[in-house]
Amino acid sequence: LQTKIDEFTSVTSLNISCNQISGLPLQFFNLTNLTVLKSHQNQLKNLLPEIYKLRQLEILWLHQNKLRSLPSTIGQLDRVRQMTLEDNMLEALPTHFIFLTSLKEIRLQNNPYLSPPKDIAKLSSLRRLDLSVNNLEFVPATMGRLIDLSSLNLRQNNIQSLPDTFSDLMNLRILVLTYNQISQLPQSFSKVSSLWELELSYNNLRDVSDSFRSMARLKRINLNSNRLLTIPKTLSLCLELETLTATSNQLKIIPSNLLKFPAMKEINLSQNLLETVPPSIQAMVSLRVLNLESNNLKVFDEKICFLNMLESVNLSRNFIRCIPSEVQSLTNLTMLDISQNHLSAIAPEIRFLTRLRHLLLADNSLKFFPPFPPCFSPVLGLMENLRELDLGRNQLSALPLDLSRCSNLQSIKLQSN
Repeated sequence: LQTKIDEFTSVTSLNISCNQISGLPLQFFNLTNLTVLKSHQNQLKNLLPEIYKLRQLEILWLHQNKLRSLPSTIGQLDRVRQMTLEDNMLEALPTHFIFLTSLKEIRLQNNPYLSPPKDIAKLSSLRRLDLSVNNLEFVPATMGRLIDLSSLNLRQNNIQSLPDTFSDLMNLRILVLTYNQISQLPQSFSKVSSLWELELSYNNLRDVSDSFRSMARLKRINLNSNRLLTIPKTLSLCLELETLTATSNQLKIIPSNLLKFPAMKEINLSQNLLETVPPSIQAMVSLRVLNLESNNLKVFDEKICFLNMLESVNLSRNFIRCIPSEVQSLTNLTMLDISQNHLSAIAPEIRFLTRLRHLLLADNSLKFFPPFPPCFSPVLGLMENLRELDLGRNQLSALPLDLSRCSNLQSIKLQSN
């Protein structure tokens, strides 16, 4: 930076990001009217103590630099509301950091040497905190004092347990704990009743049976890649739940009382050991997306066909032998994937899925398409919206006669027939 920059004393917003700046000169701190300073994606290794002169700062972006420490005088920037420090090499936060009483959002992710900030609980106005990818081994119990915190990201650390004080985070809406080593949730965890979104994927959880009892506001939960044997029954109390994802577990059954979610829009239980779908699935009248890929299903359960709001169904990599005639009820379906099953025939009623765009039937045992008597009207000809048709790796000897009527078809796969 040129030394004459201090002549621009009336400047209130300055963006010097994405350069090769290795340091801010002393004269820089005479820009005392600055409210916004963006110096991210540079080569800064340190900040001069004179940063305290920028007392009007409200937004300070310093992410993607090479900072190892911060001057204690940074604590005098008592108007700063947002600070980004991710992707640096910070080892600790200065003691005076706690005087940033206006701070509402701080991003500290990907500082691999950063120790858990013990006094961060004194930042009483904090609403959004990101400590992901920091090799943290524990969460300070004092974090429970951040009663205004609405979003907490602790993704990709080495956390094995959570403090009981989590239940004190009465305004927490979003909690991300993916890619940790958590094997059990504290008993008090269910008291975090304000949660909307909970990310617990890629941990070592086996039993979370009582963890969601009071989470009536929960809308989205991700339990992917744990060691769960069943979905906790207490989830049935989360009547506002819209998205349930629990792929790559060891689920064998779904509790029959679990799936009575009138607000549910998306379920992904792929890569489990499920053999059946409970009758209660019919209660999910708002369901749009259903993914049961890579399970042990032997039938395309007709109960699924009562969910006429469904737009996407993935039943690939199962052991299904036929498609029920009730499939015609899925009039809003745009994607149907039954590839890698044991299908030998296609139900004629599939022709009524006029909104279907993607029909994936590869890796089955189809010999004819369609093997229907002449009394049926053309099967594919009604599918005017079909964009993709995958019939690869079957035993077909001819193409459907009415395929040419699918005027919007863009991709046809017929390899290995």
